Amino acid sequence: MDLEVYLRRRHAELAPKTWIRHKRGLCELLVHHVRRLQARGFAHRDCKAQNILVVTQPQLKLLWIDMDGLQRVGRLSRSQQLMPLVRLHVSLLDVPGLTRTDRLRFLKSYFARFGSDPNAWRTTWRELSQAAEAKMQAKAARRAWKLKHYGRE
Repeated sequence: MDLEVYLRRRHAELAPKTWIRHKRGLCELLVHHVRRLQARGFAHRDCKAQNILVVTQPQLKLLWIDMDGLQRVGRLSRSQQLMPLVRLHVSLLDVPGLTRTDRLRFLKSYFARFGSDPNAWRTTWRELSQAAEAKMQAKAARRAWKLKHYGRE
């Protein structure tokens, strides 16, 4: 099942302490996947929870689907690095049990590597928050336009 559905189900099923450990493990796995794609020079224009499958057997792993948003660009620009994080952030905003702390932990892990600025996540958090807000406003405007012109969302 996709990451969003998986998180919703597991949050409802697991005891609070188990849920915390589980989502931290998934966070590390997701950070690894996103960093690996970007380190290999790939930009993902459609990086969202619905495009990541969670496989639990024989061990927990993530699989990417809907790869048409993937593009080889070589060295990523700042916006090419930030936009997948924004899209992923927005796609998981209304998932119960995912907190602001979880999102910050993801960013800190994402930027934690040898020789990197330990505070790089701070400026990125501000950028990410602003870009996510703009994306949600654009999404609401697009839905309103579709409703007005087509009578559906």
